[in-house]
Amino acid sequence: MDLYLFKQNIYQEIKNAKKDQHIIDSLIKEQADSLLRHMKAIIEKICKDDIEKMFLTIKINGAYEQSINVAGLEYQLKNNKVLQNPIINASYEADTFGELGYVDIYPIIYNMYMSKNKPTIIFLIPQRHYMENVRHIWYAVSVDRSTSKWTLHRTKRPYDNT
Repeated sequence: MDLYLFKQNIYQEIKNAKKDQHIIDSLIKEQADSLLRHMKAIIEKICKDDIEKMFLTIKINGAYEQSINVAGLEYQLKNNKVLQNPIINASYEADTFGELGYVDIYPIIYNMYMSKNKPTIIFLIPQRHYMENVRHIWYAVSVDRSTSKWTLHRTKRPYDNT
C-alpha cells in the first residue's frame, strides 16, 4: 500500500469515527465504569504484587488490536477522543500491514463496539524468570455485549471468539 493511500484511509477512518462521536460518548457513559471495575478485579486476582501490575500488558482485541498498561487503564477506558491530526510519514509505511496506524484513532470501548466478532481482553504478565523464550502468563476474557451492561467471561481460547 503506498503512503498516499494509507494516509487517505487513515483520514477516512477518522472522519467515520467523528460521525459516531455520539455513540462513543454514550458507550463510555454506559460501559466504562463497569468494565473498569471488572478489569481491576481481574488484575487484583492475577497479580501477586505491584511489580507484576507495573509490567502487566492488557491487549484489547476488538475491530483492531490495542495494548494498554495498568497505569493508563482508567484513562483509556474513559477516553472519548478520536485522534484529530495523525502524524503520518514514510516511517509509518512499515506499519500499514499490521494496521498499527489505525489503532490509535479509536477509543478502546468504541474499538470493542465496532468488532464484528466477540471482543476479547487478554491480560499478559511476563514471567519473572525466563530463559531464551519470553513467555507470558495470561488470563483472557471475552466481552459479552448482549446485555445493557457489558460483562466479562473467562475464556481459554481468546482468538476463537465469534
